[in-house]
Order: sequence, then structure tokens, then C-alpha cells
Amino acid sequence: MGKLTNEFAEECLDRQDRDVPQLILAIAEGANPIDVLLEHISREEILDWLQQEFDELLMHGFKPLLKNGGLERNNAEILLGYLEKTKAERSPGVQFEVEPVGDPEARSAEGKYYQEFDVTIHYEGVELGSCVLESEGQYVSGKWVTEPAQWPTLLQGLIPLPTVVIEEPQREGQEVGRVGDDPSDERSTGGVRPAQGDLFDVIKEYDQVVDRPEARKQLGGATPKGKNCTLSFTKMLRRP
Repeated sequence: MGKLTNEFAEECLDRQDRDVPQLILAIAEGANPIDVLLEHISREEILDWLQQEFDELLMHGFKPLLKNGGLERNNAEILLGYLEKTKAERSPGVQFEVEPVGDPEARSAEGKYYQEFDVTIHYEGVELGSCVLESEGQYVSGKWVTEPAQWPTLLQGLIPLPTVVIEEPQREGQEVGRVGDDPSDERSTGGVRPAQGDLFDVIKEYDQVVDRPEARKQLGGATPKGKNCTLSFTKMLRRP
């Protein structure tokens, strides 16, 4: 938890109407100074203050830690610690909303991918701030390996940060269009011709075609056999 500073104490006094002598007396009697300074400030007011500190923290982005962590980090630690200590039993506390921005995109010819994420941080429903994270991944020996996104340095250690990782991209050839994939068109293949492994579907379609009255009439009213059947079936496979 952060340490009490003159700046923090002055901010507390500006946010409440309590007399200074009362504060001094309470502290002199052994009360925790931070608790004394914050206990008469509403929770909404504390969250508003915390929101301002987070705005400053996130503005520093991915820069290294400032000397002694910086005043904003110190104040945020104190406020978060107090909110956690005094929160209701069912309070959600700190929450993160992570939304991927689009699909994974190829970064280089070496097979690396990257993906951006919009991240919003809340405390008890109040938005504290947002930032953009980026995670990388690549296939190594056929296995998908990821590098979790790096959070802004000034947030690390301040609150428990979730792991944000890139999604595995959909590689070409993983899905093949098949006859009957589209319910609105039982002959649709999504622009992809049936693959060798999908011959069962083609055979099934062939059986349905030759079983129709028009087909039986063209074939002489009987189920095709032998050579005629083979030729008809071959034509079906070759059609565009």
C-alpha cells in the first residue's frame, strides 16, 4: 500500500468538510491516518478521485516506472487499498472488459501473428480508464505458441492484471465447404468443390438425383447399372 504524503492529505481535506483539529485528535488517539482521512469521504467521491489517478497512470502508457512509482501510483494504491478494505461482501471490486479488435493478422513472412485488444478497467461499475494491448503468436513445430500482452508498466503490481493472449488464427484449409452446408441451398458448396474425403456426400447426392422420376425416365425407367452408372457418376464428379 502507498504511503501518506502531504499531497494526499491536502486532497483529502479538499474533499471533505471535517475540521482539521478533529482529524489530528483522532490520529493522536491511535487511529489509522489514512482511514481517518478517507472515512468521511463518500465512496463515489473516492472512485472519482481514483479515476483521475488512473487517467494519469494510463497516460504514461508503456514507459518505465517513474521514480518511487510516481505520485499517481502512490495515490491509486492508497485509494484501491481503502476501497478493498471497506467494500461490501458482494462487491465485484476490480473488473476488466477485454474486447479483441478484429481477427489475428499476419505480422511477417515467418508466420508471426498479432492482435490488438481494447481493455477497459472498472471498479464497482465505475470506469477507471482504458488502454490498448497487443499480443503476438506463431506456429512452432505445428503448435500454436503465444506471447501474452504486456500491460502498461505503471499498472504492474498495482492491481491483479489478467492474462490477455491472441486467439489462434483460422488457417487456410482447416475448413472445406461441403454439399449441404448451407440450409438454404442443399447443393451449395460455398464456392469450394468437394474434396476427396467428401465423396460420401457426392454419392449421396447422386443417389438422390437418379431416384427422381425425371432421372429414371432419362435412364430408361430403371436404376442404372454397370458402365452407364459409372459414366453418369464420373460426369457428376467433373461438373463445375
